[in-house]
Amino acid sequence: MNERQHAATVMQRMTLRFRQIDDELREQGESNPAFHGMGTTLTAAATLGADLFLGHIGDSRAYLLRCEKLHQLTKDHTLAQALIDAGIAGPDDTSTRAMQHVLTAALGSTGERTDPQVQRLHLRDGDQLLLCTDGLTEMVTDNDIAAVLADANLSQAACEALIDLALAGGGNDNITVVLARYRFPRVDPEPDER
Repeated sequence: MNERQHAATVMQRMTLRFRQIDDELREQGESNPAFHGMGTTLTAAATLGADLFLGHIGDSRAYLLRCEKLHQLTKDHTLAQALIDAGIAGPDDTSTRAMQHVLTAALGSTGERTDPQVQRLHLRDGDQLLLCTDGLTEMVTDNDIAAVLADANLSQAACEALIDLALAGGGNDNITVVLARYRFPRVDPEPDER
């Protein structure tokens, strides 16, 4: 199996796992009235060498810090994002802010199944991957997130600093952060490639 086939297999399996979680949550909601209508967001990552695979549904997020610049890798599945994408409202409009918590896709929800956003990216030495809930992103700006990731020596210290900033900003929702930092050995070019 070549690299492209391996990547396709990983992406198919990630989609399948999201579907299995969705099915189980729906089944629990149907068999137990206390769980009816429950759902969850999920942002998951896996690496295979320097390949990063992301699966995402809902309003949690994945960010990549590369060369001290923060890039949002996932797109929120919310009514607010749908309004922005349709050109009906801007990110800072009052109507958009009011719709930030209205999910258009989640696992286990009672609506139609929505497959996750699954993507593959190539990592570079020094990249940092942040997975987080909206409890962080609603309280801490992207610039502040980038600054913390760039300044902290340890992943744990960066996570603690981000949580502290979110709590200081009000901490209105659950705050979950996971940080991975990547180091890859330098590969010297072959003699005939110099």
